[in-house]
Formats: sequence, structure tokens, C-alpha cells
Amino acid sequence: MTPARVAVAPNKYARGFDGSGRAVEEVYEVMDLGQALQASYATDAHLVTYVVAGAARQPRINKAGLPSFGRRVEVGVFMCDVDNPEHREWDGVLQERAEREQAELAVLQTTGVYHTQHGRRLVQPLAEPIAAARVEPYLRHWLLEVEAAGLAVDWACRDWTRHFRLPHVRRGGRAYRSPVVNLERMEPIALPAIPEQQEAPALPGAGRRAPGHATRIDWTSNVPAAWGPRIAPLAAAAREVTTEWHTLFLALAGAMLSRGVPAEIVPALCRAVSIETGRDSRVEDRRAAARSTVERYLVGEPTIGYRSLCEKWPAVADALDAGLAQGAEAHLRALSAAPPAAPPRSLGETTAALEDAIRRAPDGLTLISAECGLGKTAAAMRVAAERASKPYASAAAQGARAPVQSKTSISVDKNELAIQVAFDLRSMATGATVRRIFGPLSLLGADGKPVCRYHEVARPLVEGGQPMQWELCQGRDIEPCEYASQCPAKDGADGPSSARITVGTHALISDLDGSAGSTGLLVIDEPPPLLDTVVLSTDDLDTAARLLHAFDGRYAGAIAPAVEAIRAWVAVQGELGRVLSLADAVRAASAAVPAVDLAMARRCTGADGDAVECARAAQLPERRGPAPPIQFVYLAMAKRSAARATELGTASRVLRAIHQALTSEAPVAARVEQHLQARRLLLTSAREPLARALRREGAVVVTDANSELHAPVYAKVVGYEPPHHRFAAVDGASIERTLIRCRSATRRQWLTGRKFQLEPSLVSAVRAIFEWAQKDSAARRLGLITMQTLELALAGALRPDDRSVEAAWKEDGQPAAALAEARRVLGPIVSAWPGTVLLGHYGAVRGLNTMADADCLATLGDPWPNLGAVRNDIAFLGLEQAWEARLEAMCRAELEQAHGRLRTVHRSRPGRALHVGAVLPAGAGWASGQVLIRRLQGGRPRSTSAMTSQELAQAVLALGGLRAAARAIGCDPATVHRYVAGTRPIPGSVATLVAELVALQLPQVTPQGGCCRNP
Repeated sequence: MTPARVAVAPNKYARGFDGSGRAVEEVYEVMDLGQALQASYATDAHLVTYVVAGAARQPRINKAGLPSFGRRVEVGVFMCDVDNPEHREWDGVLQERAEREQAELAVLQTTGVYHTQHGRRLVQPLAEPIAAARVEPYLRHWLLEVEAAGLAVDWACRDWTRHFRLPHVRRGGRAYRSPVVNLERMEPIALPAIPEQQEAPALPGAGRRAPGHATRIDWTSNVPAAWGPRIAPLAAAAREVTTEWHTLFLALAGAMLSRGVPAEIVPALCRAVSIETGRDSRVEDRRAAARSTVERYLVGEPTIGYRSLCEKWPAVADALDAGLAQGAEAHLRALSAAPPAAPPRSLGETTAALEDAIRRAPDGLTLISAECGLGKTAAAMRVAAERASKPYASAAAQGARAPVQSKTSISVDKNELAIQVAFDLRSMATGATVRRIFGPLSLLGADGKPVCRYHEVARPLVEGGQPMQWELCQGRDIEPCEYASQCPAKDGADGPSSARITVGTHALISDLDGSAGSTGLLVIDEPPPLLDTVVLSTDDLDTAARLLHAFDGRYAGAIAPAVEAIRAWVAVQGELGRVLSLADAVRAASAAVPAVDLAMARRCTGADGDAVECARAAQLPERRGPAPPIQFVYLAMAKRSAARATELGTASRVLRAIHQALTSEAPVAARVEQHLQARRLLLTSAREPLARALRREGAVVVTDANSELHAPVYAKVVGYEPPHHRFAAVDGASIERTLIRCRSATRRQWLTGRKFQLEPSLVSAVRAIFEWAQKDSAARRLGLITMQTLELALAGALRPDDRSVEAAWKEDGQPAAALAEARRVLGPIVSAWPGTVLLGHYGAVRGLNTMADADCLATLGDPWPNLGAVRNDIAFLGLEQAWEARLEAMCRAELEQAHGRLRTVHRSRPGRALHVGAVLPAGAGWASGQVLIRRLQGGRPRSTSAMTSQELAQAVLALGGLRAAARAIGCDPATVHRYVAGTRPIPGSVATLVAELVALQLPQVTPQGGCCRNP
């Protein structure tokens, strides 16, 4: 019997073998299990339990790469994490309990164990190793045995590719040793025989699991004893649901899976819940549906789950949380009591350390996590000024290029901030010269209007990727702009070209990178998301096809077949939601391309391939970069017509996106989705200029309050784990923080189909905010940040005579009746506040200082990001974390940005902070353990509708049916269907509008049958 072996790497961020042909390094050292567990490491060392047979070193191996790896990969060790209750740190009681379990439980008699910060890790060597492709069924059986013994297994450990941190490593720059490492009882075990598993066929498209994941599951027919007490609360919550139960049980099954319930027992649990309700006649259907959900989940197919459960059936979600011993309150309190990413220090100490981290940044990428208000930008400015003052090495070098390590570029997220940074740098008494670069369209005159005389013409062309200065300012050196000689915007720069400090926006990151040079420093402050999604509607594609003649003939001829194929694929052939490369989509729809078009494309390019190869062979003039070449005569025509420029810009944007997607070496994910009444194409890819800047030769520092969230993405882009510094400071004054839990505080509930809904829970939430604010009798300034449409509704309630609010409301696509109702219902609530209300909305608060002197600040609603985009990002990046966990992290990060407006680290007087929602904001202050958590009173009960569902059904018929009524009301058809079905109360504004519309329908229509019941 050979000793069990594992593979150890310095960290868990090595690039994995995925079968794509890309080279990977053999960074994992294969060693005996005991040796690996007892050694001390100078890095954050992790192990994997799979090894390449006979190898001394090996690469990381992804599941997608296993079938084509070419050598035997085997697993000789099982490992799993057992969490402490509520993830508590170890204390005497927990230690005593663990020792008792180690002595008494049969399953632990052959395992080794070592403690982590919030639990323990079990290590079970095997008598004989098992091929990695076949190991997961055995691993799941062992995990079920551990769970049956009463231990809280972390079911994420069922993945054979999982990394485990070793006991004695270096974490956060400090040596860490596990307090308990007990390997005395560890001895190999023989595993019971399990029937041979069939392997899943390969599934096309990103985001689906690769071959090697078993499709046959050893289903459990009986509910484990430990789950018995959890069934009744789930059934009681489900019994109160009045809508159809099929979707409810699909969501329940998906939620169980995402919360770590073993796949084998999910169908049995759903069946038991169905029986326990006492009123479900489709018990076996529930089990079958759960099995289907499990199978789809395990192969990466889309499923609904915990998020849907929280939004539609919050009582069932609460029952599931409680049953998993991770109740919502307990989960939130665990988050609020978690230690911050870095021990908070005084503001002065933190600022000095932050500045020093920027100053000492080595070549390559350095990440800095610094909470809002710590002065990241100011620290970068001081370092830049210090570097710019570096003298020449000698008098002889005077006037030559700048000394090494004297140049700095600072990239910020908006032009207003770039202007402020440049001004502040010039105001410093250092004598440093500063150059600000900008897009010509961004420069405004003293009157606040754009300086460019052709702004309305240039804007859509620039959005289409056209190089404005070459096309319009210089006019291709054929017809320069007649205003160029007097235009301060034409050069796109302010300051001398020899300046050692350059400031600009993220859109100009490539120019900033070039200005810094390989020996300079590039600081990227609050960068945009690395991934970018381009949305192309069918109208956009039609416009591009119609205006192909306006582009260079050879280019247009080369790309025309690809455009035609994409239009056909989007219109009828593309499977909704499926993710694949655009080249595959073009080839799938190639039959729609006329033979004459393809022949023309081949003559234009000389390519001897299909539509994809012809598009790839299309050549662009050097000075245009990636922009499609517009014929000069059509550019001149566009210059004289904003409408024509808009069409030409749209066509340019479409052609540019298609050409880049077909020629990019990096992957581009394409998918078709239904939007309103039409389909549209979404192309997701990395922002290549930003990715190149992160990989630049020289030092680059990313400063972001949420670097922790994006760190795995950055590590994948640069190919290594970058140094990561974390900074937090204590509050400058006492800050009282409160969370009022409200599950319905989401866009889905309050902005169904983007239309404002004055739900009872929204009214209760607004009332709770102002009641909370009024508890401080001295408070006079309240900051309130929420979703953009809700901000407009509150502005309307606060300023009933403000016509600008009505204009913005109309521009947002909201019906006037809804604003009138918001003013009627919310007006009395907000007018009771004696002071000033400062409004803002999520996504537009970064850098905002107008609330810094507010007495209290409240956030209303959870800013969940777009679900489809996040799941597509996860699939695109191949991240090894659940999409739901990333979704919550992004939501918490946006709340942290909002609460950062209170600038707590700089405050000299007490303040108060409140969030109304179900998600706890991120940040050291909210992780202090001093957060008051309570429930919203009166938020969930539904008020009596202003119109009965039967009356609305009759009105819908009178208005011509469901879709016609939805168009007339200004609602989504699905929302009208919910009103008719009685699952959502009918707001007074909708009832009033419907009554008015029906009154105009003469004669009225008497309903004949139930068309609305089955729209």
C-alpha cells in the first residue's frame, strides 16, 4: 500500500490545463500527504488531492481539460471542511465538543484533522487511489457518512478540483499556524463498491460543465433523520403560497443545491415537503421536477433557485435558511461580526500606510483595497508629485527625457474628477508640470455647453468607435474642421507634452499607459468592470446592413456575409440564453448567406474560407484603429446632419463589434435574449485596453474600495496573484448603524418590468426611514440613496410643483398617473421631515461629497446587479465561485459605496446610517458587530387592491386583450397577468387609468370565457 500523495502549490491561482492548447506551468509539487500537512510554508500554500500518476511536478488541471490531458490523474485522499456553528471562532466550548466528537464518532476514527479559523478540516487517505473522472460519487458517499454523523459538512468540498489551504502558511503577510493538527489516527480506508458511472456528453457553450461529471446519481429515497425536523416549517410556509406550486418547488430544489444540500437527497426532501403540506395532489411531480433541476444544475444548465425563492416566496426562503441553521438574522449577524479585511487604524496611520504602498509598488500589478473616504486619490497625487520632483542624474542629462521612475499617470472614472485632480496637482507647491488628456467632446465652455461645434454630429460617430480627431478635427488632412484653429478641444490635451504627470479618464487608459512608460507608475483609481457587454438590437443590425455601402467597399464586401448570417441567427435561429462564440453562430446560420455575397467577400479579401474567414481578413487602415472605414463622401454628408450621423454611428458600432468579436484572440461570448417584443444580441468580452494596462511592463496600482471582489478576475487576467494591500480606518466619530430587514426591497418588487409600483412594502419602507431619521431630534439633513426611479418618485413627493421632476419621470418611461399616486401617498410621509433631504441613486454616487455633512444617511432597497449579465460574466471568466455568492458580493459593494458618502472616517460629530433591505452593506463599519438588526413592520402584508382581479379581467377584454391592455396601461404584460391572477395587488394609479381607458371603449365588451387566465 503506497502512502497517499497530494500536490502542493504556493497559492491557488495557477492557470489550469483546460484542453484549449494553451501552455500551463507545472507549479504543483507532488509529495506525501503527511509531509505536506506538517511542513511550514513561506507562501499561502494550498493543496489539491489529485495527482498525476508517476509525476514529481504537475500542472493544475481543470475539469474541462481532464479528458484530453493524456496521463492518468488519480485521487488518493478525501478532504472536507466542517464549519463551526454560525462560523464562530474557536472557544473552549467548541474545542471540548470537537474533542468529544473525535473520540466518539466512528467516521472520525480513521481521519486526520486540523483546525481552521472557523472550523476544522478532515483528512481521509484511501487504501487505493481512484481515477479523477470517477471519484466524485465515492467522495459524495463519504461526505454523506460524515453528515449522517451529525457534522456540518461544507458540500462545496465534493468537487475533486477543490483547493485546500495547508495548516502552516503565510496569510496576509504574516505567518499563520493551525492551532490543532492531529494526524495520529489517520489511516487509509477501503471504499465500498459503487456502480460504474456514465459520463455526461460534451455540452457546447460557455458556462456548462465539461465531460467527466457523472450524470447518474445515486438518489436517496428516504429523508435523512437530521432533516426530519426541517420539513414541517418548509411545508407550513409553502402551504400559505396561493400561486401555482410547480415553479415554487423548482426554486426550492435549486435553492437547496446552491445552499449546499447534497444533490442525492434534494428530490426526497421536496417530496417530503409536498406530502407535509397536506394539500398537494402532485407529490410525485415534485420529486420528478426536483430531479430534473438537480440534473440541469450539475451540468451547468440554467435553473432558478435561492434568489427567486427570496423574491417570490420569502417565507419559504426564511424557512429554508432556518432549516440550514443559517437563518437570515444569524447570517447577517455573522457578517456584521466578521473581522474587517484589515485591522482599522487611525486615519493618519492608515493614510500614511496607503501612500507608502503606492510609493513602493513593484513592477507588475498591485491591488489596494481602501474604504471610501480614506483618500486613495489624494495619496496617489502626493506620490505622483514626489516622483515628478526627481532630479536629473547630471547636468549633462538636463533637457533630455525624464529620469526613470519620475513619470506617473493617474486614471479616474469621470472628467470632472480628472479636472479636479489636475487642478489640485498644479496647486501643490512642488513645481510639477501636469498634463490632462481628454476626449474633445468632453470639454465644456464657461456656459456649460460643449466647446465642439459639431458635438451632436460627432457624439454618435465616436460612440461607433470613430477616431474623432482624425475624422472631424483634421478631416483626414483633406477637409479640416473650419473651427479647428480656434478650438481648444481639438488636441484633446491641456498642459505640456513634457509633463511628468498625466491625468485622464479610464476611456483613455491606453494613452495614459503610454505616457507613463515602462519605468513610470500607472495608478487606476476605481476602475470599471473588466468585462464589457455590447447590446445590439435587431434594428441596429438592420441599420448596419442597410448602410454597408457607406463604408469602404473592400471592407463592406468582406464583412457583409457575416452581418447577414448574424441577422438570421438573431432573428430565428439563435437559442435564447445559449452562450457560444460569434464565429460558431455565423457558421450555424451560414445557409442564410446568399452565394453571391460570399463570392464577393472572397474576391474582396482573397480568403478561401467561409463568412467568418472573410470577415477576419478584412483590413483596416492603420490610422483608424478598430473603427470601420467610412467613405469620405458619407462622412461629409453626416457632418451636415445629426440624424444621418446617428445612423452612421450605429452602423459603425455594429460593424466594429462584429469585426472585433470575430477577430479577437481573447474569447467573446455571444448570446441572444428576448427584450420586450424583440430579440437582441449580447457580446461579452474583456475590455482589452484595461486588460493590456493591467499586464503592462512597469508598475500599475489599482485602488478600489472593492478590490477584494475583483481580485480573482485580476489574477486571471495577469496570470499571477498580485500583491494585495487592505486598508481600513476607524470612524472619526460615533456612527450608529441599523439594518431594517425587508425581503421585498428589490427592483423586481418595486419596479416590475421597469415600471414603478407603489407596493405596500415600499410605503412601509419609506415611512420607516423617516421615522428612524426623526428619532434624532437634532438631525436636519438626511441623505437618501435608492434606485433611480424611486429617487424620482421621492423627488416628486418632496417637490410637488417641480416640473423638472415630471420631465425626468416621463423620460424614464413612467406613467404620469404613477407619479401622481406617489405624490399622494408618499407626500404626507416625507413632508413630516422638518429638515433637508439629499437624494441620490445607486451607480451614481462614487466620489459624491454632498452628503458628507448629513446628520444621517439611509439606503432604500437592495441594488442587485443584472442577473443575466452576472451569470454570463461568471461563465465567461470560468470563476470557481457560485454566481449567487458573487451577485450578493456585488450588491454589498454597491451599498458600501453608497454609505461611503457619509465619509465616516473624517467625521468629527456623531452620525447615523440605515439600510432597508435584506443585504448587509460591506465595509469595516458594518463589520463591527454593532449593527442593530430588526424587521420592517407592515412591509409584507398586501393591502386591498383598488380594483378586484375579476373587474380587471373584464377591463382587459374591453381593451383588446392582455398585450393591448398592457400597452395602454404602460405595464409589462407579465405584470398585468399577475394583477388578473390575483398574485399582486392592483395599484390605485393602475385602477384609475384602466377605468378611464375602459370608459372610452364604447360599447363595453362583456367577457366571454377566461382569455386572461391563460394569456
